[in-house]
Order: sequence, then structure tokens, then C-alpha cells
Amino acid sequence: MDPEAIFRGPREMPGCRNSTTTIQPAGSLDYHEADWTGAVVVVLSGLLRLECRSGESASFDEGAVLFLTGLPLRCLTNPGLDPLVLRTIRRDPTTSSPTSPTGPPHGRRTMITIADPARIAGLAETLAGLHTGPMLVLPNAWDAASAQVVERAGFPVVATASAAITAMLGHPDGEGAPWEEMFAANARIAAAVSVPVTMDAEAGYGMDAGDLVRRLLGIGVVGCNLEDSDHMGGGLRDAQVQAAWLADVRAAATAAGVPLVVNARVDVFLPTGAVPEGDRVAEAVRRGRLYRDAGADCVYPIGVSDPAVLAQLVAGIGGPINGNTGPQLPLPVLRAMGVARVSYGPRFYRAALAGFADAIKDLS
Repeated sequence: MDPEAIFRGPREMPGCRNSTTTIQPAGSLDYHEADWTGAVVVVLSGLLRLECRSGESASFDEGAVLFLTGLPLRCLTNPGLDPLVLRTIRRDPTTSSPTSPTGPPHGRRTMITIADPARIAGLAETLAGLHTGPMLVLPNAWDAASAQVVERAGFPVVATASAAITAMLGHPDGEGAPWEEMFAANARIAAAVSVPVTMDAEAGYGMDAGDLVRRLLGIGVVGCNLEDSDHMGGGLRDAQVQAAWLADVRAAATAAGVPLVVNARVDVFLPTGAVPEGDRVAEAVRRGRLYRDAGADCVYPIGVSDPAVLAQLVAGIGGPINGNTGPQLPLPVLRAMGVARVSYGPRFYRAALAGFADAIKDLS
């Protein structure tokens, strides 16, 4: 379906009657056009999925405003983990109102726009600037509470970890979770903190670059990890194809007026990359350079634990590099090597679960 009817707009409209509907997680509401004719629907909280009679669907997050008249819908569903709250706004025929019931107020029609463009652009600029100073340390978060812990500890950025979030949601890593759930989880994180948030967006969930950027900015995140693993076909995506897609991501962000910070992950050193060990360094350098030329702000060769290998990548790729700590790569060594940022993936999520298990083991 074509969700061109969505836009960001006011939640209260003069001369209108308002009603509120709540759909519980996994619940649905059958669509009867007569009930929605001339109405504006605002997503106050949660995640809304519109399902068409044809089987197609589209999802909308908090703040979206929709006009459902004339759409071939079957039902409205809540695919998220929290209650979905909708406000239905209908024109009150007993009063006059400048708002037209048959189209968006003021003629604004766009798929997804940014609620506060100046703030989002400022956060993105802050995140970009942190890649050129002292090494940026990112203890990854997985929900709103852990993100607030990171912010309270004084870290200037919150980075999310897809492996932790998918596990929390009960799905396998590697785009095993529905993208709607992943964006909803990251939206809650972005809303819970005041610092920039960068989302681990895996391989982009099969979205075209423009749609991905609109959705990222729409939930308030200003950076993203984008990996070159092919979760559908296995192995790695063709490097030239990945670079062209990253260039499209950069162009879409530029068009939106936000310097979205792209951390291009190179999965050559992962077993799933299926690159012979002797070829990995050269292939990682080749891919890293392509991705940098395409507009990536940082390159992330995940899975490197050997300082000598990482040093070759820092020198060969050029520009900011994302590394990981390990027995041979503590933070001081990474700083001395010129690594720009360090992330931890699901490490602290797993440590939290281990701590929980240890805390309750003697209760029974």
C-alpha cells in the first residue's frame, strides 16, 4: 500500500470531536470504512500496522497522523509490545473549523517527516564531531532503562545493539526480528535520553535507502550501523552494490538536511562472511575504502582481535575506524592505534543477564 497519507501534525484540532481507542499488544481492530470516513487518526503511542485486503501492510509509529478514507484496509493491528493508543478526530458539524476533513491540514502530505528537524540535525552534528576527537566509547544499550544508565554515567552517545534487542524481543540475531519491532524498540530508546542515539540497523531490513533514512530520522536516531552481510542469501553482499546503497543512504540523509552518521560494518572477519583467512585483510581494506568513498562516516571491521591486523586496517582504510576491545585490545591500545570509536555489541546485555542469574540462584 502507498502510505502517502501520513504526516506529522497537531494532536488537537479546533472545531473537532476527539475519541481515543486502545489496541492491546497482538490485538486488532476490523476496518469498516464508514467508521473512518472524514476522520483523522493520530498515533499517540505504540506502533500501528495497517493491513490491506491484498495482504500488503504498512506500519506507523508514535506521532503519525493518517487519513484512512478510501483505503482498501482489512484491519488495524498492534504488532508492538506496548498498548497502541489512537486518537480519532472528526469535524464537529456544529462548529466551523479551518481544518478540512478530507485532506491533511495546510496541505502537508509526506510519508514520514522529522518532528523537530533542528534538534535532530544538531544531535547528528554532535555525533559526527565526536568521531574526530578523543576515542568515542560506546557501551551499547538494549532498552530505554539501559540507555538511561549509559547517559547518567556520562557517555555522550547511546549506541544500540541489534543482537541484544532481538534477544530481548525473543528473536534470533541477523534480522530475525520484524523490523517494526526493532524500530519501535529504538524509538523508545531515543525518546528516553537527551544525547544522540545511533541505531544498529543490521543490513537495513531490505528497505530502499530513502525509506530507511526517513524511518531512522522519524524515530529520532541520528546514526546507524549498516552491515554488508547478506541475511537472505548468505555470505556478503557484493561490495559495489553495498557501496552504491550506502551512497544512496548518504544522499537521502543530505536531502533530509540531517548529517546522519553512517557506521559501515565490514563482516569479512565473521565466519558467515565466508572469506578465506588469507584474503580477509585485503578484502576488508577494499570494502572499507569503497564504503568510505560512498559517504560512510566510519568503517567497522567487526570480529578483529589481533592488534597487528587492526593496525593494517586503520592504516589501509583511512578515516575513522570502529573497533572492539578484547584481551589484546584494551582501550589504551585502541587509543594508541588511532581507533575512532569502540563499541561492545551485546556484551553488557549478556553480563546483565548473568548478574541476574547469579542474584537469584540461591532463592529457590
